[in-house]
Amino acid sequence: MIAGKVIYLASIGINLGPMSALSSTVLPPSIILTDSEAHLFSFLSKVAESALESASTTTPIVLRVAGGWVRDKVLGLDSDDIDIALDTISGVAFAELCCSYLTSTSTSTSASSPSSTPASPNTQQQDKKKKPKFATIQSNPSQSKHLETATMNLFNYSIDFTNLRTETYSDSTGRIPQISFGTPEEDASRRDFTVNSLFYNITTSSLEDYTSGISDLKSGIIRTPLSPKLTFLDDPLRVLRGIRFSSRFNFTLSPSLITSIKDPEVRLALSTKVSKERVGKELSGCFKTPESGYQAFKLLTSLNLDEVIFTCPTGLTLSSSILPHVSRYVTVSSVSVRLLLMSSILLPNGRDVFEELQKNGRTYKSRSKVHYCVRDGIKWKSNDANDVQMLVEGVDEAVGLLKGGGRLEGGMFLRKFKELWRTGLALGAVKILDGGGEVEGMYEETVERIQGYNLEGCWKAKPLVDGKGLQEVLGLGKGPEVGKWMKKVVEFMLVNEKGTKEECVEWLKKCKEQDMLEDKDDDIKV
Repeated sequence: MIAGKVIYLASIGINLGPMSALSSTVLPPSIILTDSEAHLFSFLSKVAESALESASTTTPIVLRVAGGWVRDKVLGLDSDDIDIALDTISGVAFAELCCSYLTSTSTSTSASSPSSTPASPNTQQQDKKKKPKFATIQSNPSQSKHLETATMNLFNYSIDFTNLRTETYSDSTGRIPQISFGTPEEDASRRDFTVNSLFYNITTSSLEDYTSGISDLKSGIIRTPLSPKLTFLDDPLRVLRGIRFSSRFNFTLSPSLITSIKDPEVRLALSTKVSKERVGKELSGCFKTPESGYQAFKLLTSLNLDEVIFTCPTGLTLSSSILPHVSRYVTVSSVSVRLLLMSSILLPNGRDVFEELQKNGRTYKSRSKVHYCVRDGIKWKSNDANDVQMLVEGVDEAVGLLKGGGRLEGGMFLRKFKELWRTGLALGAVKILDGGGEVEGMYEETVERIQGYNLEGCWKAKPLVDGKGLQEVLGLGKGPEVGKWMKKVVEFMLVNEKGTKEECVEWLKKCKEQDMLEDKDDDIKV
């Protein structure tokens, strides 16, 4: 049931500390504006007033900030996520009014706060050349994007403009919404969660609550204004958004929410109706902090959502049981928890590949399952997919180094993993733990050993002898043999930290004379 409207004057209240639910003694909450926010809202109010004065509209425009910005401000957190909801005009139409107002008043949008100092002639001339503009994001119901949105940059803020909406369903399945202008209460009821359904009324400088959002902020609970199943089927991505907010604020998912997340119809909608790009972006958003990312992955696996969002055409083996071991390394310096979590859950796939049909529709190419899951399954960047694949396929090298090894082994490991060498070691420790082994102090001792060898950044060192030099001093032809000898150069440099080019060449010649390209050389140190 939707709560009645509750209005709090924004001039009263207490600013709370970050990352906490509201105290039960803190009522009413306050919205404390920064100077730049006050300047932005003043500008938007002037645009609305100007539109009425110029007869661009015959009805006063009430401006409301909706969603995340209001929630964060009530919790005492900084926020630059400003969505403006309009009651009598579309977002595109209001963005056009903003552009017209900027042009007619020669207002510069580059400043974040008003200035009493007139702009210089050069600045004024530059601002005139910058014609105000906005972008339109079209609605796309097939991907659960139901409302056209205008977005533009104003005073160093990226602003989204939309109108208040209500929805009706006229098709036989009840899943194709008819969008029309709505009241604030109707709009609030269609939003994802009650804590995101609050409005800050710019016109009256007040906080509006139609769905008991303030109460849920106080209680630290994530619930939907309407039926959770209806809300999730309206936009299945809200399942992941709920997990993101729960992990970020350490809030609890309501029991009815959990029941709906487990509903087969909702799970099917999440896997088929939401684009991979939106899923990947939402997952990345979970990593506001390493701790929130870890908590999000724990929720994903506990609700078996990992099986829904991590996919491969020929199937994947996922290891949710390994995640508790990752907790040891969530707060460790220089460990990428995001990549560590993805690598851990995909670890059982190792070097598994599948045959992927190429674009020509005739030929197949072997493709890493791990790489596909990250790059195609959730549309993370190619570098992320490459890194996760490297971590998974190189985990046994990490395990070996954790159990021992000298400067050469450590250096070769660092040259492969580069900046991710600590993440690689953490993954190795996680694998040992998952196999029932002990790692007490092992990670720390290995890091200390590598630092004692002065290997940090060794992957950036230029070879003492390059490929052309190897061809000249060893009489090599072109081809893979040069690469093999280049590896010997690297080995020499790692063992002999202060070795010279001349010493390296002399050692290489000795290796060639004794046919020691493939064999390890016990006399590498000079």
